[in-house]
Amino acid sequence: MLRLLGFLDRLSGAIGGLLQSPLLLALRLYFGIWFVMAGFAKLQDIDKFIASLTAMNVPYPEVGAWLAALTETIGGAFLAIGFLSRLVSPLLAIVMIVAYATAHVESLHVLTSDP
Repeated sequence: MLRLLGFLDRLSGAIGGLLQSPLLLALRLYFGIWFVMAGFAKLQDIDKFIASLTAMNVPYPEVGAWLAALTETIGGAFLAIGFLSRLVSPLLAIVMIVAYATAHVESLHVLTSDP
């Protein structure tokens, strides 16, 4: 029985090792393309995005809008192709944290409310 468990452990480790790179590639492509599309949509109508940030009383809405849109577009493209992904990933995470803290604050209340 222990030999079988050891064999299954080695087998799952080998399969996991083979699937790690394709899985990471798929995740990078998915999120990278998603960020590019979201950032490009903001760049297409930047005035509307600036107006929405202004309505939410975000300080320096013009600067924030351009930074968020360019970070999502360029950072997403870099993430998708795997170029400087360790550098752009924290930047994209910061953009998402700020977005949730300002524009999607209702979504955060769901996490702290009673079911």
